[in-house]
Amino acid sequence: MDGSSLPGAELPQTGTKSERKARPMRVHLAIFALCALLPAWILAGVTLLRLAQTDRANLVREARTNANAIAYVAERELASLRSGLLALGGGTGFDIRELESFAEQVAGLRRIGRFEVLVIDGERRVRNSSGGPNRAGAIIPSLGEGARLDGGPMAAGLVKLPDTDQYRLIVEAPVASDPAEGPGPWSLVFVTEPIALWSAAIETIPLTRGWHSAIIDGNDAILAHAPMSPNTIGTSLRAQTSHLFRTPESSSATSGWQRNPIKNGEVVYTAWHRIEGTRWVALVGVPADQVDGMLRNALVPILIGGALVLPLTIFLAWWGGRHLIRPLSALSAAASAIARGESPPVVNSGVRELDVLAASLAAAADERRARETERLLLATRLENVLDSTADGVVMLDTEGRFTFMNPRAEELLGRADKLMGRDIVEAFPMSPDNPLRAALLSALLDRRKRSVSGLHPNRALWLAADYYPSPEGLTIFFRDVSAAKAAEAAMRQGEMRLKAVLDSLPVGVLLAEAPSGRILLGNRRMEEITRHPLILSPDMAHYGEWALSHADGRPVTPQENPLSRVLATGASAAGDFRYRRGDGTATWIRLVGAPTFDAGGRLSGAVLACTEIAEERRAAEALRASEQRFRTLAAAVPQIVWSALPDGVVDYVNPRFAEFTGLTGGAGQVDPSPGGTACHPQDVEGALSAWHYALENGEPFAAEYRLRAADGGWRWFTARALPVTTEHGRITRWIGAATDVTDLITARVALENQVLAEAAARQAAVAAAEALAASEERFRRFAEASPDVMWIADTSGEQMEYISPAFERIWGESSDALLMDGALWGARIHPDDRAAAMAAWKGEWPNGRLLSEYRIARGDGAERWVRVLGFPILDSTGQPARRGGFVRDITAEKAADERQALLIGELNHRVKNTLATVHSLALQTARAAGTAPLPLDRFLSDFQARLLALSRGHDLLTARTWHGATMMEVARAALLPWQPAESDVGRLTIEGPRAWLAPKQALGLSLALHELATNAAKHGAISRPEGKLLLEWEWEEDQVVRLHWRERGGPPTKAPTRRGFGTRLLERGLPAELGPGSSVSLRYLPEGFEAVIRFRPIGRMTPREGMNE
Repeated sequence: MDGSSLPGAELPQTGTKSERKARPMRVHLAIFALCALLPAWILAGVTLLRLAQTDRANLVREARTNANAIAYVAERELASLRSGLLALGGGTGFDIRELESFAEQVAGLRRIGRFEVLVIDGERRVRNSSGGPNRAGAIIPSLGEGARLDGGPMAAGLVKLPDTDQYRLIVEAPVASDPAEGPGPWSLVFVTEPIALWSAAIETIPLTRGWHSAIIDGNDAILAHAPMSPNTIGTSLRAQTSHLFRTPESSSATSGWQRNPIKNGEVVYTAWHRIEGTRWVALVGVPADQVDGMLRNALVPILIGGALVLPLTIFLAWWGGRHLIRPLSALSAAASAIARGESPPVVNSGVRELDVLAASLAAAADERRARETERLLLATRLENVLDSTADGVVMLDTEGRFTFMNPRAEELLGRADKLMGRDIVEAFPMSPDNPLRAALLSALLDRRKRSVSGLHPNRALWLAADYYPSPEGLTIFFRDVSAAKAAEAAMRQGEMRLKAVLDSLPVGVLLAEAPSGRILLGNRRMEEITRHPLILSPDMAHYGEWALSHADGRPVTPQENPLSRVLATGASAAGDFRYRRGDGTATWIRLVGAPTFDAGGRLSGAVLACTEIAEERRAAEALRASEQRFRTLAAAVPQIVWSALPDGVVDYVNPRFAEFTGLTGGAGQVDPSPGGTACHPQDVEGALSAWHYALENGEPFAAEYRLRAADGGWRWFTARALPVTTEHGRITRWIGAATDVTDLITARVALENQVLAEAAARQAAVAAAEALAASEERFRRFAEASPDVMWIADTSGEQMEYISPAFERIWGESSDALLMDGALWGARIHPDDRAAAMAAWKGEWPNGRLLSEYRIARGDGAERWVRVLGFPILDSTGQPARRGGFVRDITAEKAADERQALLIGELNHRVKNTLATVHSLALQTARAAGTAPLPLDRFLSDFQARLLALSRGHDLLTARTWHGATMMEVARAALLPWQPAESDVGRLTIEGPRAWLAPKQALGLSLALHELATNAAKHGAISRPEGKLLLEWEWEEDQVVRLHWRERGGPPTKAPTRRGFGTRLLERGLPAELGPGSSVSLRYLPEGFEAVIRFRPIGRMTPREGMNE
């Protein structure tokens, strides 16, 4: 049968004969079948290849995930052992020599796992063991340097113990020891079996069949192996021919995947992950045939299937030429109708219609196949993303019912098969004010995105959730943030404790971290000074927001802030600044910054202390304002007005002097006094004599002399000066004025010259001689009365011409010796200061003045600080003729500076001691509360009570300026919370003679009495209404006080089975605080508990009472 007999063969024929000639259907079908089959083969091959690659990537990811999980298990178990060592060896109550105490504390750590704890000395000989005395004296093999954890003192590794042939994992850490007990250093050692430690955890990690896992150390020794086998522990990995592992190559990476050829020509793929803080590596081995065989296994079916389908296709095509022509024609017509949107007609056709059919079917098939493939790929990718994300993903419909949950959501909320189709509000009922419920309902109603966090009441988890509405309903992404919330709460609690300590300080304090400069916290005193809430700047760049300015009004830049300088240089810095406070007022503050360092000596932060110095600055401002008023008044009067220092040096002249003389500057130029260059040479002696007399005797000055005018002429002036004195009569300044009396003097002089010319000449000569003698006498008396050394030397400064008697008092040398040997001055300068001092003395003086400070070494061995002031002495021509000056003893000033630095250091020391005490209280309280039913509540209650007891002791010592306290004051302050009411005053009796305690004794005894009273309130006498408490003390021989604590009327007492914090404080801590010779005795008697404390106070009376007697 051929195509001429098919339906449709009667259609009109067109074209040439060769064109109208129909080919056999078998040929068309065969060609079409082959052409249609070839793309399918190609597509199938590509698809299978990609699937094989995806499977291979998933296999690699699974292997690396398993290696990471094994490493995490090892890190977790190792961290548990390390924390156990720290907890056992870090407490103040730990004593490695007491076997009973040692075993008791080790028993408290059994929750870590099965282990044995050893104490070994420096020769690695066992001194103590939690398992009993059987190992005493045994030698524990040493671990190499490669076993160090984090490069620190702790180490871990495998060793063979003397009593077994199997390897044991040991973790050791050094502890404090007494050299008298044996060679050091001593160490604590945890000993455990690797299989017992890791087997349960590693076997929970599922491995594909044929895979192996292991943990090896830095020497390729096997620490753990899955499947577990005791025979492989401790053996070298390279020696194990049956294990498909090889040590990863040296690399800085923390994890990796590599292909390793091993023995017998085999190949293994290894996923590895380094264990943090060690040289250990977690390995997962995968056989090569599981990795490389995926592509081969994917291509074999394609090739076999193609070989089978090809002849079948040819046969079917041949067979179709006989049996499928009519159905295919009808199908072609149907496909065309579907493409046009019409019903498929039934048409009998020939070969041409069959060609149309093939094209239509091919196009439809390709399009359908492409869309289906795309849909499958998208669905696969979405499923992989949802399965691998760390967030829980839930999809709800528009009614709030569950439609989808990823695996993470099932872990947090429950199984999907029990929640699908249920309403989320019904499945997880929450209160209306829960933020998770409120955000859910809002997102369902207004179809807007929401992000919120809150506590899930059903799961007791803190969840952070994001709600994304869509037309199909609502998609929720959520994650567990409980750990972050707990960490934030712990951090806030620590900051509150630190802030409570800082708030008790009398100065403002800010704490900043390095290197960012972020302000962590400050105290209440800082807010009182600034009068606004604390500014917690995020970094040093924001220090510019502080309202600080220099004295000249310039804003203080962030780099000029003392806190920034401390963080930048690591050295202390200080400065005085003007500050605009929160209430709008301004004040002056002094900022002093100091660095803080961590245990490694690295800069970890800075502390800034702030004190208010407004009163000091206000006094200085008042002085400057008074000076300004004087200058304004002086500038307004027509006379020449001037002021001078107590030594006669002029420091101010009003503008009238410059207007009259034309002199505006220069040494000795602007000086209207008799010693100035404008004074007439003939009038200098008389006027200067009167001026010196006034200076020496503190009497008013009056003189007449001539001054050179700007035009070169001379005019007469009457000068008067009065001293300005303090309330004690000390002269602080001279105020003078000069009035032009030229016309009056000219007339008077003319008359006197005519009548008394000769007599005036004789009298002038006599007066000049007397004035000179008087001037010399006044100068001598002034120099002898001055507490400062006055000196005059030649212009080179090498030969002294005059030295005042104060030189002998300060230097301890004769003035004559210095005048004979000028080198004696430099010889007495301290050797450390001599070079700089002599260089300043012999060098060029800045602005013609010398100001130098240095130490001198007296002949009797004493040292003194001196300040040297030097200036040139000019002749009548204005040229330097001599050098002169003063020397002041400033030893007291230097001692005051040193005392101030000492006080700052003492304050820092006391703050550190207080913080150390608080740290010890927190550590011991946490250890005691660790076994309580509600450890956090127990810790907060006990720690708060002990802090209040410490605070009461500090308040008592602060009131006494830290000189100490009486025994009665300490007892009453410590037992204040248990003082009975007036109706029950007999329950607590405190009696004893006067005794004065040192600050350290007062604090230690205050804490001890607090612990005794707390125990009595919980378990002793005052836990019952009829119970009584008696505290008495008396003096014994050798100035020893015997303090007796007695409880009566309480429940029966018995010795405790374990020693808590209070017992350790009384038996060990208290004797150390009370001083040498102190002792504590605890008695558990049938009639009640008693404690006897003997110690030696510093006296019977307070220091002030002792001085009065």
